Amino acid sequence: MTLRLAGAGPGGVALDARVYGRRDGLALSGSGWSTSAPQVQWVGGGEVEGRRRLGTRQTLSALVSVGGERVTGVETNAAGEGEPTWLRASVMAQDEVWLWDERLLLAPSLRLERAGPYTLASPKLGATLELPAGLELRANVGRAHRAPSFLELYVRQGTLLPNAGLRPERALYADAALVHRSDVSFASVGGYVSRYEDLISYEAYPPGAARPYNFADARVGGLEAEGEWRPHPLVSGALSYTLTVSADLQRDGRFYLRELPYRPRHKFFARALVGPRWLTGRVELAAQSSHALTRDGVLVLPGRAFVH
Repeated sequence: MTLRLAGAGPGGVALDARVYGRRDGLALSGSGWSTSAPQVQWVGGGEVEGRRRLGTRQTLSALVSVGGERVTGVETNAAGEGEPTWLRASVMAQDEVWLWDERLLLAPSLRLERAGPYTLASPKLGATLELPAGLELRANVGRAHRAPSFLELYVRQGTLLPNAGLRPERALYADAALVHRSDVSFASVGGYVSRYEDLISYEAYPPGAARPYNFADARVGGLEAEGEWRPHPLVSGALSYTLTVSADLQRDGRFYLRELPYRPRHKFFARALVGPRWLTGRVELAAQSSHALTRDGVLVLPGRAFVH
């Protein structure tokens, strides 16, 4: 359930408020999973966002969010006695400033969050530069800080098992992309790199499941390309390609510089749509290369492609 209200406040502030609540029940049955107790997860809270224009070249915005989360039926409760319950509260502030005849946009931001027992800070600086011929250059640099989710900590999702001992992950990251827009097309090509501390990533957990673990030191980088084309109101196409190069940097000879589990090096997606919205024909192709399921590279999932 979600309730959203939007309007104008004093001093020309644009306000957007949202209240939400969700209850998820998960019961597993069948060979190997029927012994698991049913789990119920409650999530609820509210947030208020305000934006104010200062002059013609600056916009300030802030977001305040408060919520809570609880789950029952936890098999391993590392949070203490009783059902795990977290209070979540965060404050985000952002400043958007147009410079150089409004061709350059700078957007510094800072997010402070309290998630259960963790206090997290995530600063970021983004920039967008408008170029001739419908081109624009986008770039971001920052430090991310993420607490493990309740799904990763406590909820068993079929063959995805929880791990109540997870620690928050931290990362320094940077990305840049060249973008082109027209009336009938969109194209973007860019690169990214991140250096992680205590990265939360899944790894195969025999005999047939996977569980999230902390990887003490890791690096992930690569390239991304995507495009859309709509030559006619009844015809459109889209495609994307991602190259991911990851490395486990923990000082253990068994794993050092191996690719991280569950991160295929190549991923490709293409889609074609024909017809009006009420009667659409669609063809999709999703493909990915082979990749390791464990940090030692012993278990490997072969490459695969799905056509829909």
